[in-house]
Amino acid sequence: MINAEDYDWIGIVNPEDVKFGVTFVTPLAYYSEGAWKPIAVDARHQCFPNNGKAAIFEKGFPISNVSRLWQFHPERNEQLPTPSMYGYSCYVVSGGLKPAPLAQIIEWTARANHPFELPDLLEQGIVSARGSISTTISTYMDRSG
Repeated sequence: MINAEDYDWIGIVNPEDVKFGVTFVTPLAYYSEGAWKPIAVDARHQCFPNNGKAAIFEKGFPISNVSRLWQFHPERNEQLPTPSMYGYSCYVVSGGLKPAPLAQIIEWTARANHPFELPDLLEQGIVSARGSISTTISTYMDRSG
């Protein structure tokens, strides 16, 4: 298992993850050995225990930042009294979100009709990448308009 704090990540903020006073980022890929590497759902829950996400504790997260890819760096959530509290994030976003750079990941965004589909499509792409398909440069296209 990889240590989430040792890597930079690309994640997405889904609309249902914006709450009053806290927003959650779902990690999709991490940067290692000069490339962005996708992470499967089961591995995500191992790297980000409890809810599989990193938290941002701020009020009024801009709706314009929802359903977009963001780069972030996680650090241990020191506000969590017990690390095993189910549903709480073991990690928080350190230093805020940054717009995701061109990401060298499997071409999965073109197959998504909605951002909610991205984590599932990314996991499906991992399986096909084990064959002869190489990674490609892709960017997230805002499909909302």
